[in-house]
Amino acid sequence: MANFYIAMAFLALISGFPYWEWIRTNLFDR
Repeated sequence: MANFYIAMAFLALISGFPYWEWIRTNLFDR
């Protein structure tokens, strides 16, 4: 599942959308 988070991080860098908060929420949520 690590590749999924890497892809999300990459998208965050390109689009500028706050994926980081979404990732952080998901990581800490579980």
